[in-house]
Amino acid sequence: STLTTIQRQLNTKPPSSPQSSGEFGTGTLFGDPDLFSLLNGMRQSMYEPVAGLPAGMSSLADIGITTGSPSGEAGASQSSIEGQLKLNSTTLENAMKSNPAGVQQLLQKWSQNLQTLVNGEAQAGGTLEARINGDTAQISGLGNQISSLNEMLAVRQKALQNTFAQLEGVMSQNQSQITWLAGQVTSLNANGL
Repeated sequence: STLTTIQRQLNTKPPSSPQSSGEFGTGTLFGDPDLFSLLNGMRQSMYEPVAGLPAGMSSLADIGITTGSPSGEAGASQSSIEGQLKLNSTTLENAMKSNPAGVQQLLQKWSQNLQTLVNGEAQAGGTLEARINGDTAQISGLGNQISSLNEMLAVRQKALQNTFAQLEGVMSQNQSQITWLAGQVTSLNANGL
């Protein structure tokens, strides 16, 4: 279910024009590199032998937990391509009968390794928190830039309004002078000059 949830988040595209507040959060993790890295780390942990354990009891495959057929093989299911876990109960039973302490030790060490991987991403101080803090700082910085630009635009608008008012005054004076000059020309023409 974890793999399915992560995969769904990675594949859900944001709507091109959200209509409701619920749609604004849709697709926020589409193609997210950190989430993709976590998913790959979880998948890789399935195949890596756990350090410090004897051969034959050092990976989950040794006790019957796999992701199914490799994706390149004929008959590989979609769930095996996605990396979903499969349990071969016969292999697990045989491992538990022959070495119950080894199975327990393997599961404990593997789960500790997986917990360390997940905590590195999700726990306080992890990658996700650092990214959230970075994004929050960037949003705050952009907000400050917007405020500064709005203030600059308000000052510029006021300056342009003052310039426009001065130009209107000059144009009004020019119109008065044109009217006066036109009257003078008419007067001179009427006097025969």
